[in-house]
Amino acid sequence: MGQKTNSNILRLGLKTNEWKSKYIEKVPEESSFHIYQDVEIRNYLNRFFQLHGLILHDCKINLSSSTLNIFVSYFVTLKALKLLRNPISNNKLKNDSNFTEILLESLSQFTGKKISIFFTFSNLNTRLALKLSPENIQILKDIKMQLRQFTRASFFTETLNILVISIRKRKSSTLLAKLIATQLSNTKRHNFYLIFLKQLLVLLLKSELSMVNGVKIVIKGRFNGAPRARSKIIQVGNIPLQSFKAKIDYSQTTSYTPNGTFGVKVWICEND
Repeated sequence: MGQKTNSNILRLGLKTNEWKSKYIEKVPEESSFHIYQDVEIRNYLNRFFQLHGLILHDCKINLSSSTLNIFVSYFVTLKALKLLRNPISNNKLKNDSNFTEILLESLSQFTGKKISIFFTFSNLNTRLALKLSPENIQILKDIKMQLRQFTRASFFTETLNILVISIRKRKSSTLLAKLIATQLSNTKRHNFYLIFLKQLLVLLLKSELSMVNGVKIVIKGRFNGAPRARSKIIQVGNIPLQSFKAKIDYSQTTSYTPNGTFGVKVWICEND
C-alpha cells in the first residue's frame, strides 16, 4: 500500500523530482564510497543542528573527489535563541562565524582535509525566505484569532510559523515531521497539542495561504503516558498516494520521550 512505502523513492526521476545528492566519481568503484560519505554527512548535520536548536528544512549535497558543496535551509527555534542569550552554556553560538567554523572543521577532518568545502545557508526565519502579501497577513491574523484559546501554550507561535512555511514552500515534510517530534518530546499533553495541530491545519489549508492539496500525519506511540502504544492519523485535504502524477513529499522521524519513542510520518501533496 502507498502509506507503507517511501513516496519520495517511488517518484524519483518523474517530472521535476531529483535526487538531493549528486556524486561525480572518476571510476565506478568510487560511487559506493561517496554514498557512505553522504549518509555520514547527513547524519552529522542532522545531529549538529538538533543540538543547536535548529530544524533542518532541506539539505542538498554535491560531492566529488575534490569539492563538497552543501546547501542547507533551516528554521531557528526558541531553544536556539535561549542558547544565544546564555553565553555560559555555549560560548560558540555567539555569532555565525563560530558556527560555520565548527562545521567546516568537523567535515574537513572527516574528509581527510583533501576536499574543498562550500556551504550555502538559508535561514527560514527571515522575511526574505517567505514573503506574504498584506492580504495573506490579514488572513493569518484571522486564523490566530480563531485559535486564541491556544495562544498561551508554549508551542503556539513556533508551530504556526513552521506550518505556514510548510504549506508555502516545496519539500517541507522534513521540517514539519521534526517540529512534531520536537514538540512531542517537550510536552506531556500530547492529545492537547494534536488537537491544536489539526485545527490549525484545517484553517490553513482552507485559506488562500495554502499551496498544497493535502497533508497526512501518522503518529504512533504512548500518548499522555498511556500503558500501550496506539496510532493517530491526522489527514486534511487529498493525499493520492497511489498516483505517480501526484507530487508527494514524504518524511519520517523519531521522537524520544520519557515514556518511550514516537514514530512520526508526514506526507504533503503539493500543487502542480
